[in-house]
Amino acid sequence: MRPPHGLSTDPGWRRVSSGCYVVLHCAASTAAPCPGRGSAPSLQMTMMDSSQADFFGDGQSPSTHHSPSTPEASRLKVLPRGREKLSPAQQRFNKLLARVENLGRQLQDLQQLADKLRPPHLARMAELKRKMDEARREMLVFLHQRLQRKGLTAAQQKAMREILLMQQSPSPENYPIPPYDQTRLLFEMSLFKDWFVAQYLDLSLTPEEIKVIDDCCQQIATAIAEQPTVFVHRDYHSRNLMLLANGKLGVIDFQDALMGAITYDLVSLLRDAYVEWPNQQVVAWVEEFRQLLVAQGRLTTVNQPQFLTWFDWMGAQRHLKVLGIFARLSIRDDKHGYLNDIPLVFKYLLNEIKDYPEFKQLNQLLINKILPSYLGKNPQAAAMLEKFVQ
Repeated sequence: MRPPHGLSTDPGWRRVSSGCYVVLHCAASTAAPCPGRGSAPSLQMTMMDSSQADFFGDGQSPSTHHSPSTPEASRLKVLPRGREKLSPAQQRFNKLLARVENLGRQLQDLQQLADKLRPPHLARMAELKRKMDEARREMLVFLHQRLQRKGLTAAQQKAMREILLMQQSPSPENYPIPPYDQTRLLFEMSLFKDWFVAQYLDLSLTPEEIKVIDDCCQQIATAIAEQPTVFVHRDYHSRNLMLLANGKLGVIDFQDALMGAITYDLVSLLRDAYVEWPNQQVVAWVEEFRQLLVAQGRLTTVNQPQFLTWFDWMGAQRHLKVLGIFARLSIRDDKHGYLNDIPLVFKYLLNEIKDYPEFKQLNQLLINKILPSYLGKNPQAAAMLEKFVQ
């Protein structure tokens, strides 16, 4: 291909690729003379397609000026040579170029404005999602209450009666089931501090804050020891229950069973880490379970408020443990799906301790320090936990 029209003998042109030329042209400076251009040149480089070089069609070669205005765009303006005036075509080109640059600046301004407006829009979207989730929950609660007017569903009834059957099963003669003692309870609760707070949140606690957690954990372990001891499945929730073809309930994943508190499996079932039931219904189910125990003669001196306290404190122990376990499963075992279930478990824990004076300091620590750290790492969990945010 020939050089651009009018510059075939200009030594400043050099072909660098098919259909493309580089022009080295002059501008006033104190540098050495540029061949064929008079004195005092400085060299600048502009890429031009040969069709662009013939664009003006007036036999004049444009002197171009390359001056990047942004990393993404550059200005390419036709400048007159000496006292020569620009042709109409060259003037038109400059006007078009100016318009393109002006539109580019407007686009950049709009992009900057969009960047500023994006967070409010995202916040609005999050708010709409929260309202949608609330509406969905209200709908499910309404439908559930319609179905529950006569008490428990058949599935829940079977699941709760299965707990009663397990609790009354005799221990095997050739294998003494280990006790769910205070040492084990305390170790499980320490997972919250060691894995959820320190490892997952990377949050440092003061010695005073650590003492608050340890003291509450000790109170919980001591109180749980007052409950009657029975067979405990330890992971009795929806994912380990199967409704069989014959109508009976199948129970799996019982290899970690221990002898422990009478409310443990009830907590696992009714405050399931994967399924949330309305709290009002859960309280009613807890009372129905207590009445079943009373009817069997296995619980005679424990009233409804005391049994509900047992249930809440057992729940606090389990959910401190589960928060630590879910964090450990992600960090140590690369099982990150469990992180999606943390908001509901955290919600259970906060609800379980908020009304008990014994947990006032722990509740404040969770609300004021640990929860904000968690929401900073997982802002999408705000819809589940926002009522606790101060």
